[in-house]
Amino acid sequence: MTGAPRTAAPAVPPPDPHRWLEDGADPAVGAWEAGQAALLDRSLGRDGLRDSVRRALAPYLEVGGYTAAGWQDGRALYLRHAPDRDLPVLVSADAVGPQQDADARTVFDPAVWDPSGDTVLTGWSAPPGGGPVAVTLVSAAGGDGRVLVLPPGGGEPLGPPLTGCHPAAPSWLPDGSGFAYIREARDGGRLRRWAALHRLGTPQGQDADVAAGAADWTAQRTQVDPSGRWLLVQTRGAKGTAVWVGRLGDGALRAPGMAAVHAAPVCTARFRRAGVLDVLTEHGAPRGRLLSARLGEEHHWWEAVPERPDAHLADAVALGGRPEAPLLTVWREDGSSRIRLHGGDGEDGTPREGGPGEEGEVPLPGIGTVSAVAPRPDGREALIEWTGFTTPPSLLLFRPDGGSWDGGAAVRTALTAPGAARPGSVRCERLHATAPDGARIGLFVIGPPEDTGPAPTLLTVYGGFGLALTPSFSATALAWAAAGGRWAMAAVRGGGEEGSAWREAARGRDKHRSVGDLHAAADHLVAEGVAERGRVALIGSSHGGMLAAAAAVDRPSGYAAAVCTAAPLDMARFPRWAAGRAWIPEYGDPDDPEDLAALLRYSPLHNVREGVAYPRMLLTAFELDLRVDPAHARKFCAALQGAAPAVRNRAGRPGEPDAPEDPGALYALRPSLGHTTGAAAARKAQAGDEFAFLTRALGLPEPPPPEP
Repeated sequence: MTGAPRTAAPAVPPPDPHRWLEDGADPAVGAWEAGQAALLDRSLGRDGLRDSVRRALAPYLEVGGYTAAGWQDGRALYLRHAPDRDLPVLVSADAVGPQQDADARTVFDPAVWDPSGDTVLTGWSAPPGGGPVAVTLVSAAGGDGRVLVLPPGGGEPLGPPLTGCHPAAPSWLPDGSGFAYIREARDGGRLRRWAALHRLGTPQGQDADVAAGAADWTAQRTQVDPSGRWLLVQTRGAKGTAVWVGRLGDGALRAPGMAAVHAAPVCTARFRRAGVLDVLTEHGAPRGRLLSARLGEEHHWWEAVPERPDAHLADAVALGGRPEAPLLTVWREDGSSRIRLHGGDGEDGTPREGGPGEEGEVPLPGIGTVSAVAPRPDGREALIEWTGFTTPPSLLLFRPDGGSWDGGAAVRTALTAPGAARPGSVRCERLHATAPDGARIGLFVIGPPEDTGPAPTLLTVYGGFGLALTPSFSATALAWAAAGGRWAMAAVRGGGEEGSAWREAARGRDKHRSVGDLHAAADHLVAEGVAERGRVALIGSSHGGMLAAAAAVDRPSGYAAAVCTAAPLDMARFPRWAAGRAWIPEYGDPDDPEDLAALLRYSPLHNVREGVAYPRMLLTAFELDLRVDPAHARKFCAALQGAAPAVRNRAGRPGEPDAPEDPGALYALRPSLGHTTGAAAARKAQAGDEFAFLTRALGLPEPPPPEP
């Protein structure tokens, strides 16, 4: 039976006997972690499980991909993620295709720049007409980001790297003489981010800082318009997002006076042609609309793309810089991406819809996610970054006029990395659950091509900070389906799948609603015959790991296991760690009694009860995580181990453990990994351990080798 989580948590945190585990530098904590590492090794290594699962899973993890695609001087540039390499490489090709990719020249290889493997390439940018290339770098071990400027086509850097940088790629002046970028620094316990202007050939100390917003606003992105006359800075504060523009002067690169032109809970701004600002906003439109402005002494605004009742507007880009250039809009509809082509602007500036397919729709390969669209400056074609549950990040090539491809198709797959599932080897379907208050919760389910009845099921979730959980490639899903299980993904409230109203429905004191949505999704999988009751495992990372833990603790009989990675789990003390202060708008402030009561309603750590047989849990923390401190996982693991003398056995029923060394809750500290950084080899080792843990908890056999 579906129900909302319990409401009996007190308004004052109970005594915290595990607070001593917060100090990671304490030798006693180090000794505790060493003991947990030995426990993890014994549990996963028993009967040779860890080694055999890693061997079976390895072929599924041998995938690559193509991301961060764009154009410079008629050439395509993109990041190539090769299956046999830990880190991506920036390459430049004459065109986009397998042969051109094989002949592409390397612009920047982080392994050559830093043989230690600590430097990760996160993005790049360049003036569209040719000139230097800027690459953004971060350390896998944490620390400041850097911007390195290279000559066209790669080679020795044009000076020392800029330090203290956000990994967002800089925005170049049209003539390639300099760029706008985002700097960051810690001010006490707070991370500050602001925009700056850099002129090539000058020391970073001479860069001009740009004032946009109050001191508590942080810069998110910058852009210079194609004419070089206007600078855009997008900032984020406690109440939402603001867009600032300022006129750049000729000659010396000086910080302009910035003026706020738009503010909304959620919005994204960019220049799509000279002097025209586009703002994709949820102001007055929870599902998103596009507002445009011709910049001048008095900015002239109009609604370029209205809100749709059945889809969420995710992106909009112009095919070229001409006033009459067509527009591509990216929509998220029922969880999957769709693209529409609009004709050039009419007399009032509003794009006219039209193009290939019904209602101007651009055909895509299937259920999946469009993560970016990169048009050529001349507008003749565009690269579309696309991925699906069974397809690694790939590049599609789109031509507005259909080009000369067979059958007149406007889109063709240009580059697909190894690792895609063979067509017909798995089945993907959409389902919809009903939350306790009647909300419709979307679900995707991946499984074997034949319906064989209920099967051990993995259910993954995020549901927070307005971020959308959308279809993307999952080696775990393919391997789990090949072994006879099912893998599902739930879009619960708190995320951004359906726009700002969807997020606001489970934010702050209403966060518990996400837990009820997750219960409803699990119940629906059982009711539809997808899963067997008691053989559902929850999976979540970061905020999603917190929801998975909260649901498992709230209704322990409903789940066999939970894997919670880099998750905040002590919701009464999360602001104690520096990064946690930024989460208060999402969760509430524990110093506020009413907020604290709401937090304790679902806080995983504070809802553990003695003598309860909780689902098995694998709690993973990252040694170099600057967002979620490992103390969260340490404290929660200790609470579970101390509170539940009776754990679940392999069949998922309360009773004796499978072996004396299996405590029900396991803690895994991953060295050399950050919240979102780290080498592929370390991530593969983590995936192998999680898969081994889940196969033992749900009783699924090892996956067979993937079909070619």
